[in-house]
Formats: sequence, C-alpha cells, structure tokens
Amino acid sequence: MFDIATFLQNITITYIICLVIIFIIKITLATLVCFVAKSKGYDPVAWFILGFFWFVIPYVIIHSLPNKKLNDEKLINDLLLQFKSMKNEGIITEVEFIEKKKELLAIEED
Repeated sequence: MFDIATFLQNITITYIICLVIIFIIKITLATLVCFVAKSKGYDPVAWFILGFFWFVIPYVIIHSLPNKKLNDEKLINDLLLQFKSMKNEGIITEVEFIEKKKELLAIEED
C-alpha cells in the first residue's frame, strides 16, 4: 500500500542531500574565486562572497582585472631605481638611500 508519510520523508531527505551537495559545490567555486582574487592582490573575502552567490560573473571579472601585485612591484622597482640614480648623482646620501629602500621593501612585504 502507498504510504504518503514515507514518500514525503524520502523526498525531504533527498531534497536535503541535494541542498548539501549544492552548498559544497558553491563553497568550492567561491573558494576558487577567492584564491584568484588573493593572488591578484584583491580582497579575498569580498570575492568569496561574490563567488558564492554568483560564480560565473565574479570569475570572469576577476580574471579580466589587472594584477595589483605586479603593479605594486613595478612601482617599487621604479622607485628604487630612481633613488639609486639620485644616490649616484649625489642628491641623496647612502644612508638616506638605505632608509628609503627599507621603507619600500617593508611596504612590499605587507
């Protein structure tokens, strides 16, 4: 005989299992967006949230954004070269150059 209570219970269990699987997939995809954002120098938490709710759009956007870390490293290298040329020209002393170099490299480590 057909038991409606058992049928509904089985559907509910299947529904919950599907929701758990979808949740795990969403967390995995959001983590992927998060790691890409972090590797490019962007806020990983914000990109995780965006990736959790809308995976495809943030994934495409984060891949099209420029890499902030490379821009920062290039800027630091350019500044170091400028300070080195100023030191070689006698505009700043060796001590001032070393201080500026430490400041720039400390910024890079953050």
